[in-house]
Amino acid sequence: MNPPRLLALISLLCAVPLLLTGCALLKQGAAEADERRLLKAGFQEEKVTSFADTEVLRQLPPNKVVSIEQSNQTVIYKYADPANGRIFVGNEENFLKYKEIVAKERAKNAAKMAEIGSMPPGRIPGMAR
Repeated sequence: MNPPRLLALISLLCAVPLLLTGCALLKQGAAEADERRLLKAGFQEEKVTSFADTEVLRQLPPNKVVSIEQSNQTVIYKYADPANGRIFVGNEENFLKYKEIVAKERAKNAAKMAEIGSMPPGRIPGMAR
């Protein structure tokens, strides 16, 4: 194999694990941010300690808020964190607060992006010239 092709192959073999690790870290960071929002909204963190809890954790989609209707017509919300063996549980009020927190963060981020987009080329946000 000629040297340029060998170098390209070695580069590719090194890059793939780094890319996969980077994607996993981004997902982990997003899940941690969601969990902070849930706690801020009043969700309660429950550690998975029994076999029954493990089954509940296994049945829930990971890192997503789901609504579950109880037999008494009330709705509870659960968020499974299988990586850390936790389930976050909240009620309607907690869920609405969570959605409000997410909406405020998105609006704040959109405003920052608009500010960055309107800056002259070469200007770094937050840096004085």
